[in-house]
Amino acid sequence: LADRRRFAEALEVAEARAGELKRHKLPDLGERYLGQLTEAGEFEKAAALCPRLLRDKAELWHKWADVFCRIHQHRVIVPFLPIRNPTLSPETYTQMLLHFLNADTDTLVRLL
Repeated sequence: LADRRRFAEALEVAEARAGELKRHKLPDLGERYLGQLTEAGEFEKAAALCPRLLRDKAELWHKWADVFCRIHQHRVIVPFLPIRNPTLSPETYTQMLLHFLNADTDTLVRLL
């Protein structure tokens, strides 16, 4: 399934049989799926899947927070950013807050 870029289906199978995976790893499938969704412009769907796919992996959260920032999708990822388990670097949170301070103060007020 993953080889045919059917990541949603591949993830369902992988999650149900995580202990049996040999060729693909669950985090890799999740990242490939997030990549597919962001490339297709399905930003909201990708952001909503981040907690399920990135779980408590701070390094993956940093990576994907940066991806969403680079593609100017701060608004869609910020509701899903973890504040604990994992806690991200202060720079990641600051980057988000500065974006809203400079570009969208209404959202900043709601966040605070």
